[in-house]
Amino acid sequence: MTALSEFDIIKKLVEKPTKIDPSFGNLNLQFIRLDAPGAEEDEKPGDEEGSLEDTKKKVIRLSYSVWSALTKYLRNVVSYKQIALEIPGFAIFGPIIEKKGRDPMDKGLKNSNIMMPQPVFVVINDDWLDALGEHVQCDS
Repeated sequence: MTALSEFDIIKKLVEKPTKIDPSFGNLNLQFIRLDAPGAEEDEKPGDEEGSLEDTKKKVIRLSYSVWSALTKYLRNVVSYKQIALEIPGFAIFGPIIEKKGRDPMDKGLKNSNIMMPQPVFVVINDDWLDALGEHVQCDS
């Protein structure tokens, strides 16, 4: 089994796109910069500005930004509302609810951690993982 990070999965999906145009012409990449902080700086002299490799790097950067924002949003919604959410064909996100007795000395919100994000579980669809073409082992 191979252990893949979320960045590795995004990179794999960009290398072998199945659901989007392989030229990535339908994505709005004009505002994605490669020289932003954290971007790889391995530009070689003579590289043309619109090369396929630069486009792939921009798609990876855009995809990771979208994925990061989506997972933060899902975690907050699931955590605060204490409900499960499903993205059909991909995964189910749900709250981990700890059942413990109420402290009789608890007088309300002052001593409560209600605004702190609670743990969330994720169950990924096997069909989606199989579509990656590899056996994937997720981190726990």
